[in-house]
Amino acid sequence: MIGRRTRAGGFRRFYLYSALSIAVLAAALGIGALLNAVLRAAGVGTALGAADLSRTVSLTIAVLAFALPVGGVHLWLIARSLRDPVESGSEARHGYLNAWLLVALVVDLIAGTALISALALPFPSEPAPFIAALVVASAVGVAAWLWVDTTVPEDTRRRTQAARVAMAVTMTDLFAGELRAGLVSAAYALVLWTIALLRQWRWRVDRDRALYTLAFYGVGVALVTIAAALEASALIRRADGTASLAAVTALWPALAAGALLVTVHLGLLLADRGRNGHPAVVTDRLVLAFPAAVGLAAALAGIALAWSRLVLGGELVSAAALVALGGALYVPAWLALLRHTRTEPQSDVRRFYLFTVVCLALVATVLFGVVSVYNALVAVLLIGSPNSARDGLAWLGAALAAGIAFAVHVWLLVRDQRRTRTIVEPQAADPLVDVLEAVRAGRLSIEDAAVRIRGEASGPRG
Repeated sequence: MIGRRTRAGGFRRFYLYSALSIAVLAAALGIGALLNAVLRAAGVGTALGAADLSRTVSLTIAVLAFALPVGGVHLWLIARSLRDPVESGSEARHGYLNAWLLVALVVDLIAGTALISALALPFPSEPAPFIAALVVASAVGVAAWLWVDTTVPEDTRRRTQAARVAMAVTMTDLFAGELRAGLVSAAYALVLWTIALLRQWRWRVDRDRALYTLAFYGVGVALVTIAAALEASALIRRADGTASLAAVTALWPALAAGALLVTVHLGLLLADRGRNGHPAVVTDRLVLAFPAAVGLAAALAGIALAWSRLVLGGELVSAAALVALGGALYVPAWLALLRHTRTEPQSDVRRFYLFTVVCLALVATVLFGVVSVYNALVAVLLIGSPNSARDGLAWLGAALAAGIAFAVHVWLLVRDQRRTRTIVEPQAADPLVDVLEAVRAGRLSIEDAAVRIRGEASGPRG
């Protein structure tokens, strides 16, 4: 056995699983190269020449001659130690096997996407390497999936760690595929995302899963809001003849990607409501906080853009669309969040929202203010461009909008803190603490204190 939880045992686990991982990687590369040659010989792509085929076979034999014995010995040592509960649940074991699973999913994602692109090319391509990579990576991933589930980890988050990262990676690729209008690639990424979702579906109480879901839900809300505002602007300008059809259709992939992110992750949030390690009311508040923040940001951006267009010239339709859609999203979401936290101003979600807006508004105020002041100074000193004064005035609108948002939310934050102090109920006094304080102050002797403490201990319990 590898032994109990000691530093020496930790080093041995690190060595054994590292050596096994290196052997598995070497064997996977060798088998992948051989499978690529076999596929080409079978007519999938261009066949290798006799010399190249001989070199590939020789390389595979050489790699497997070392990888199989080394991997086999270390696998036997690991399997022999799994009767020890400490070893079977160690972080090293589950960390390495989850890493195998994650790497396999990422390789499947990359190779599958490349295979789809290669098959879509109008000229002959070489799909064999991608097929070989898919087969080998899938085999390693399935082996890791099955083997890691034979033991229970000390930290249950290890079960879903790789799946959460894989969900994030595949959803990012899915998002990129939507933006590129690569529907087949997006569908393939969605399949892998579903596999990763199924991997961690049983452990829905994991708080880390809630963090992942909220992050992509927030990205989706932001993307839908901005894309919808710009799409509305393009439709209006198309109606009056100032925009082309391409300007209207260019935003459809972004809208589809944002709608997909919101739909999928809002559905996960609602499905996990009350079972994701947080009370149900916390999920409700977070679902409202993200649209409120995004809507406020969009409305402020529209105001700043309108100010800039009035100063520098240009169309105001985009600014009006941002203000309208941002306000339409912000007002109901903020009012609903207020209703959910009316009796609890010290709510963590409410504070998170206010602190986030305060911090981002402060950063925006400083950045836009610096740009505005700089342009004004170079205009006064006659060392800037002829448009420096107008540029400074244009940036002033963004700085003012962000500054007003900062001041308002600081006031809301301070008001909540004052309300929290006024509604805090005094805690009941502890009789034992009162007795000890009386002894320390000399109002009670040690003998009397002992009698009183014994009386408290033997008294009725509520």
